Amino acid sequence: MYLSSLSDEDEALNDFVTIQSINLNRIKNISTFIPTNEDLTAVYTIARKAHPYAGYAKALYFMLTDEILSSELPDFSTYSLPLESKGNSKLTQSPIQVFPNPFSKHLNILSNNQQVSEIRIYNSLGQLIYFDSITESSKTIHTSNWNTGLYIVEIRNHKNLSFKDKFILTD
Repeated sequence: MYLSSLSDEDEALNDFVTIQSINLNRIKNISTFIPTNEDLTAVYTIARKAHPYAGYAKALYFMLTDEILSSELPDFSTYSLPLESKGNSKLTQSPIQVFPNPFSKHLNILSNNQQVSEIRIYNSLGQLIYFDSITESSKTIHTSNWNTGLYIVEIRNHKNLSFKDKFILTD
């Protein structure tokens, strides 16, 4: 399972895995799912923390209980997530730059002396939400109509993974 490969020493990443696991279980059993007290306590506890996944936990808590905890998200502009690519030790320092992170209205991609053939962007549920085959060395992706949250950007060069990282979309 992909989620279990993400767990490590980072508390925020472990919280993300917990939230995703509960939500995927809810989706898989949508017609019969009833959250356990353990599920609700875990989601509530994560929702009260000051990291980017707290907003996701608040949304999930609302879906599970119809209770709004708070509409305020923590200020995580100074919070730094571990952005190394898990399980991709073959990836080295890439000549590809993707910025800013966090982003709001657009995401820029620059490729210095490397041919980029595909850009794929996935949301936090693993759904492909953006795909483009490109040949130019720079690209601006307009994201003003995307939902806030975590996105995975993958850039490929002739079907080989050249770059993979996490980016956060804020308001």
